[in-house]
Amino acid sequence: MVAEDWLGSYKTLSGLNLTFARLARRLQRENHLPTAVDDITNNYEELESDFLSFFPEAIGYTMMVRSGQDGKGVEMY
Repeated sequence: MVAEDWLGSYKTLSGLNLTFARLARRLQRENHLPTAVDDITNNYEELESDFLSFFPEAIGYTMMVRSGQDGKGVEMY
């Protein structure tokens, strides 16, 4: 994974397309992964907006968990 820079390949649509194609070949049942990049492209603005809203919340939650709080002011450990 590291040698082939899998995570780095996910930052481009062509890298995602290759990943989805490989996954599709590994699945036994019919799937729509080969056209997933089309869905991403067609819905990019909405996906980006959702991500930009979600990601700061995910970071905040992670920081809260790492500090030992459960979000209600109660120690988790």
